[in-house]
Amino acid sequence: MKKRLTALLLGFVLCLSLVGTAFASEEAFEPAEYDGKAEITAEPGGTEAVIYIEGLTAGRAYYGWSLMLIRDGAPTPITLYNPKAGALEDGSGYWKKTVRNLEELRDGDILRLNMADIGMFFEQAVGEEKPVEYTVTLDANGGTVNGKPADTLTTTGGKLANVPTPKRSGCKFLGWFDSKDGGGKVDFAKTVFESDATVYAHWEKIRTPDKPVGPDKPVAPSRPSGGSSGGRDDRDDKDTSSPVTVKRPSHGTVTASPSDPKKGDTVTITVRPDSGYELATLTVRRSGGGAIATTKVSDTEYTFTMPAGNVIIEATFRIKTEAPAAPSFPDVPVGYTFYGDITWVASRGYMAGYGDGTFRPTANTTRQALWMVLGRMAGASPADMAAARSWALQAGVSDGTNGGSGMTRQQMVTMLYRYAQQRGYKVSGSANLADCPDGGSVAGYAREAMGWAVANGIVQGTADGRLNPGGVATRAHFAAFLHRFCQTVGIA
Repeated sequence: MKKRLTALLLGFVLCLSLVGTAFASEEAFEPAEYDGKAEITAEPGGTEAVIYIEGLTAGRAYYGWSLMLIRDGAPTPITLYNPKAGALEDGSGYWKKTVRNLEELRDGDILRLNMADIGMFFEQAVGEEKPVEYTVTLDANGGTVNGKPADTLTTTGGKLANVPTPKRSGCKFLGWFDSKDGGGKVDFAKTVFESDATVYAHWEKIRTPDKPVGPDKPVAPSRPSGGSSGGRDDRDDKDTSSPVTVKRPSHGTVTASPSDPKKGDTVTITVRPDSGYELATLTVRRSGGGAIATTKVSDTEYTFTMPAGNVIIEATFRIKTEAPAAPSFPDVPVGYTFYGDITWVASRGYMAGYGDGTFRPTANTTRQALWMVLGRMAGASPADMAAARSWALQAGVSDGTNGGSGMTRQQMVTMLYRYAQQRGYKVSGSANLADCPDGGSVAGYAREAMGWAVANGIVQGTADGRLNPGGVATRAHFAAFLHRFCQTVGIA
């Protein structure tokens, strides 16, 4: 699968003696002046890499550049010879080169471009998916943060550290919350953000009692402007008396029992859709963030185990539709290995056939096809592939690259695993990949997901017991993996 490697630019200063007399004849190029764009496009399993650099001096020749393929710590340098920057419309320069006849690239290989004469290099691991980071807006909610009504921070590994304390004259800061009024308090030490988000400052006015009411009975201070919501019916989001908050939905009702559970208690959620509606989504999360897995008991009852602290229950309902009859495809006859899986996913609208009525089970599955399916399952209903990509990025399911390219089996499993985590499904169990003949070839980023998938029967291996992690996943494989995944996490 083609992999776009966005370089991590690293700076270091080299002695001029390293670049020889060729560089000495050129005007000095200060490393601090370089603020360009560096990219490598390569393909795991391929033998070439395309290098593209911007931010150079147009028309200038550079010296001492080389590309290194580093595998298991052993570098193989390739001299690139006096590259000369072409001109861009903005007056800056660029350089592009295709390096061929590399050793066959593997996941974990490092491609490093050294630019000796400007004292810079950049590198990236082949096959590595960069974590998606998010923007969190700090809304001071009537106060100021860093001297402004609102400010933004970018997550690191999905988390925020060193969050500033806002100020508001005559008020006491109560903390950052996930809603402007009410909502749950955000514990930044524990919260992992999975999309761009806004948090809000909550305040309590500081005031002196006007006059005593009877001996030693001052007037009670004013209520805070926000706080953790509670109670079984979240009508105003300001009742903090109950550890369970149920958001009031449209087109149905939701109740939880018991309403005042202790840690470890089993809480039963009862959903009652209005006539003509059905349950679309049901989520349970900690008030400070973090999903809690639920178990389906029936179409109207779900249970979960009460954690420490408060939880929020939220459901949505949709217009009820009749399930379509199981479709049939001329190229998927009864008795075909994946007949049951393909029929199941097609009958639920997760996958469809082509305009000529065929399913094409041996065709490759693209990454954007998986984004679209998971987006629909999450209730996002992306209108097109661009919207599906946007959803996948925000949900942390994928880095959003190479949407039209085929997926490997380990990439598909990894995105299913991330989706299960994002939705709060139980992801227990892990197989020892060393028991599989090719378990050692599973990429580092996919090992945890593959261990889970094997342990839960989502990946069952080939006839000779191989996982074939780098093999391209066909549409039939996709149908089988998706069907088994839904069975594992309890999606009907």
